[in-house]
Amino acid sequence: MAMTDLEPVTSLEVRAERIMETFERTALTIGAELIEAKRDHPGCFMAWVADSLPFGIDQAERLMAVTRAFATADPEMMAALPKASTTLFQLSRLPADRLRQAIETGEVNTETTYREAARLRSVADSPEWEVIEMPEVQPSHASEPRIAADLLANELLRFPRSQLSDELAVRIRRWLQ
Repeated sequence: MAMTDLEPVTSLEVRAERIMETFERTALTIGAELIEAKRDHPGCFMAWVADSLPFGIDQAERLMAVTRAFATADPEMMAALPKASTTLFQLSRLPADRLRQAIETGEVNTETTYREAARLRSVADSPEWEVIEMPEVQPSHASEPRIAADLLANELLRFPRSQLSDELAVRIRRWLQ
């Protein structure tokens, strides 16, 4: 398509929409190409991405994940999804039945943001809050510093509840009270 083939547009919103539609189509195509390249050339795939492509291995992995998740999705589902590949990546990590439910209830729609998708994913990753028997943790007499709030927040985001040690879970609950 030559530059002269494009219709004149004065609105940046229309341009953004057109770019996102093109990127959505090409993101799935790029992801499919990457999947095939990784399958056909497993020993040199990472070096090839680093040396030959305008993005790194992290972006390549995200594009492949989006393609695996949505390449076979029906057109109705694709029409309900947001266009941004970063948001699609977050949604690709949801269980399929949870994603369908989120689309049906309107939690996921074309306007869903990256943050909203990440929140949906984190809720899906964590078990329902339940009352559990907490082990008794004896405080140490050593003068150990409290966990800094930013470190604690990072730990909460990094690990599902099942991977937190009992002691850290107790500290988090006490800190949150």
